[in-house]
Amino acid sequence: SSAWWDEEHEEYELELSMDIGGDANQMRVFTITSVNGAGNVIDSTATVGFLGTLSTRLTGTSVVSNYGGTDEDDEWVEAQNGSGNTNWDGRDIRTQSGAQLALGQLEQAINNKDVKRAELGAFANRLENTITNLQIQVENLQASESRISDVDVAHEMTEFTKNNILSQAATAMLAQANSLPQLALKLLGA
Repeated sequence: SSAWWDEEHEEYELELSMDIGGDANQMRVFTITSVNGAGNVIDSTATVGFLGTLSTRLTGTSVVSNYGGTDEDDEWVEAQNGSGNTNWDGRDIRTQSGAQLALGQLEQAINNKDVKRAELGAFANRLENTITNLQIQVENLQASESRISDVDVAHEMTEFTKNNILSQAATAMLAQANSLPQLALKLLGA
């Protein structure tokens, strides 16, 4: 927040800027109140449930507001009051039809924002679901690799044991076959 006179000391400018935030379960209320020199409230506006940054500059006859940031590229909305001139962003809001038109355009902008926000939320949900599905596929692939490795090891151990038993049986049979001629010679008395 800051306040200053312009270089010619013709207008006093007051600039307010604040960050307003929270999560989906929190609600913020921001009220702008205009008070005349006698201390009477001229106008009071309350905004409920917005998140972001609100900046307001007051000059001699106008209020300039920006929602979203303070960069030069951000869109500023100007409301002027003085010498019978009442405008909002270039629209005359002194009449009911002019004010309704401005409010209708503002409501349409809010609806457009809500639609875009819903689209972004749906897209974010689809991305989260895709990430979750990919994580599940990775886990399943790792489990499959582990089972295949376990089966391969078990199969190889079974083959090794079978071949070892066959080798031992063959060695025993060969030893027995070699001992039969010597046994026959012993029986013949040789």
